[in-house]
Amino acid sequence: MNERTDMIRLEVRALQVVNFALQQNGVQILEDVVIHNDGPALEQVSLEICSQPEFCQRLSQHIDFLPADASFQVRGLELQLSAAFLASLTERVTGSLHLRLMQGDACLAEAALELTALAYDQWHGLGIHPELLCAFVTPNHPEIARLTARAAELLGKWTGDPSLDAYQSQDPNRVLAQAAAVYGAIQEQAIVYAVPPASFEAVGQRLRLCDAVLEQKLGTCLDLSLLYTACLEAIGLHPLLILKQGHAFAGLWLEDLTFSESVQDDASLVTKRLAEGIQELAVVECTALTAGKQVSFDEAAATAQREMNDVEAILDVTRARLSGVRPIPMRVHTEDGWRFEEADHKAAVLTGAPKTVSGPFKRSCGDPGLQKAALGAQASGSGPAQCPDQSAPEQVHDPHPGKLPGRAGERPVRWGGL
Repeated sequence: MNERTDMIRLEVRALQVVNFALQQNGVQILEDVVIHNDGPALEQVSLEICSQPEFCQRLSQHIDFLPADASFQVRGLELQLSAAFLASLTERVTGSLHLRLMQGDACLAEAALELTALAYDQWHGLGIHPELLCAFVTPNHPEIARLTARAAELLGKWTGDPSLDAYQSQDPNRVLAQAAAVYGAIQEQAIVYAVPPASFEAVGQRLRLCDAVLEQKLGTCLDLSLLYTACLEAIGLHPLLILKQGHAFAGLWLEDLTFSESVQDDASLVTKRLAEGIQELAVVECTALTAGKQVSFDEAAATAQREMNDVEAILDVTRARLSGVRPIPMRVHTEDGWRFEEADHKAAVLTGAPKTVSGPFKRSCGDPGLQKAALGAQASGSGPAQCPDQSAPEQVHDPHPGKLPGRAGERPVRWGGL
């Protein structure tokens, strides 16, 4: 909505919704502000921005000069959303963003936009930064640790080795076994499939986060997919969220890979990697693990493969993390309002300082390869361990000579972990 005051008007573009996930990931809701001046030049003006209710901090931007009969784009506007306000919302509220162009005490132009502030556990939908759905994947939640511990027990029972070793074995079958163990650990919770919580929204969806799913024993396809992918991420695997119209399920990389972008919309990027003989990916129908269904992991995977049509978005959680998308922190209600809780590690379970190592110490070679050469010389009896001459030019060895990175969207990117 734009309002004209005499010969000056404000043109404003902004996001129509805000929520806690957007705030935590530093998304700017104010996309563009242009001042159209159809009159004489102006000096020493300021752009004042505020909101009602106060979901953002007040902002004042000084402008030295506005040229006559010209349009001026205001740059550098960084509107700070209020984490405390957005975290406290249990239902959506409708508010507005107000902009005023001031010269002294005189208002030259103003504009107001209606915005909706969503509840803490409400996702804004695929239309706005779809990768931010990954913010609701919360691998560090204490409830996730309990599930992964049970998954390790199941894995040990099946394979004789309870290690949640992610991709260290470089064996896709080992990765698949870990994913199946997580599936089994959640299946034991006897969660009942349910429709989404009431949110009365045309955009986005009200979510049950992992603690709500496990406490209420209820979950939608999306709730269950978020819970499952959080467990996969917690044990070092690279999960996917696959979204269709009215449905969601999960996937994971069977090799230490990610896509080159957080969001993909081409289902063939997944289906060709599901093919026998390639099998770089697996997909899992998460509603299959709910109470009363008694569906095995293999059957859930086969069901998900049949659903790889009309896919709207594929979200690579690990790639989203590399792009800066963080999980939303836990919130805890106190007498003073909401606070954000970090993982609590008791001092008793943490290591103390190491014992000191007795000297004397000799300078070692800085390069691991030179250290190995020196130790080899000592072991062969040709002399004491000494660093070879480091004055020679350093040799750089390319592990993949002649190879260049693939184009985006073709070969996925190998990633060694955070």
